[in-house]
Amino acid sequence: MNTTFEMPSQTATPLQYTPILSFMSDKQLALFVPFVVYWIYSGFYHLISIYEVSFFEKYRIHSLIEVETRNKVSMGEVVRAVLLQQFLQTLLGLLLVVVEDDDVLLDDEVELLGYRQTLEAMATIFGLWNLLEPYQNIIIETSYWYFIPLSRFLFAMIFLDTWQYFMHRLFHQNKFLYKHIHSLHHRLHAPYAFGALYNHPIEGFVMDSVGAGLAFKLSGMTTIGGMIFFGFATFKTGKRTFFFFRVYYKYITRFFVTQSMIIVDMIYRLTRFKKFSVIIQPTMISIINHTGLK
Repeated sequence: MNTTFEMPSQTATPLQYTPILSFMSDKQLALFVPFVVYWIYSGFYHLISIYEVSFFEKYRIHSLIEVETRNKVSMGEVVRAVLLQQFLQTLLGLLLVVVEDDDVLLDDEVELLGYRQTLEAMATIFGLWNLLEPYQNIIIETSYWYFIPLSRFLFAMIFLDTWQYFMHRLFHQNKFLYKHIHSLHHRLHAPYAFGALYNHPIEGFVMDSVGAGLAFKLSGMTTIGGMIFFGFATFKTGKRTFFFFRVYYKYITRFFVTQSMIIVDMIYRLTRFKKFSVIIQPTMISIINHTGLK
């Protein structure tokens, strides 16, 4: 008797999908998370700043007097500009949601089977299958649940930092862009806690919204992964204005900026485009001097 065994399909299998919140889809929640993270996080440090909590005062960069006298823009103008950028950010996010398929819950068993077949094929080519076969379950499940999602997240963060680095340099190097667009950002000399997104709408859209959208799409993250990425990217954005910047930068942001600098340096070494050195060196010196990380 001939017995045939059919391998399960490796296409996405629609299962019963249960969103995190019953009243909105996870894609809608992913658009809402950055807004919530930004205002709760910045609001918390705004309260610390205005009430001058003694424990944090040693980390303050700008005094309240500087905030009142040096800024060329009012608190209300900053709030309105930030809300406008978040509105444009949400519109872009809605566009990404529209062009994507509906939420589909993948069958993890089917996905793991696909990983197993790929591992066996690759290991066989290099003659390593006999060595790896006893550990295939550990390798596959660790890769599927941890290594690949983490790799996508790190790729997205490094891509976004690198994108923002070059866009920021462009807005500084180009006199027209600086005068008519980026100079608006520099009206805020002693930033409020919620002033991280105070930019010209064009700059904010190109530097933050488009950069984050590209990072999400190119990394291949899931909706849940994107939600975490957008939330963390928003959290990281706040380091630009929160008065405890030195502590935050030292332990979190420096890692991602360092990775971006490595990428820029690699591009320079590969292309030997000497004009890059005019951009890179002053920027790295500025970062070191500004943060006190000598």
